[in-house]
Amino acid sequence: MSEVAARLSKLRGLAKALHFEEGTEEWVTFFDLASMSRKEVPDDIALNRPGGHGAAAGLLSDLAVMNPISAEEAERLLKLIKGSARKPL
Repeated sequence: MSEVAARLSKLRGLAKALHFEEGTEEWVTFFDLASMSRKEVPDDIALNRPGGHGAAAGLLSDLAVMNPISAEEAERLLKLIKGSARKPL
């Protein structure tokens, strides 16, 4: 069993032990928080766009096309995003 499959199996077991029903808001939130604790984008967000680009990546791409920004502005935005990811929820 791969590392990812083993981790997913453990998380599913924990979610079931907590009596979260699969597909409910609690279930999705549990898995989202598990992903964020590993500093990963949750699958339901990353895979939410046709072509597998991810909703967040697609949104940023769409915004960049509509409102091009300079490399300096992009760097500043990236620093803000990275900084906010380090703050506790």
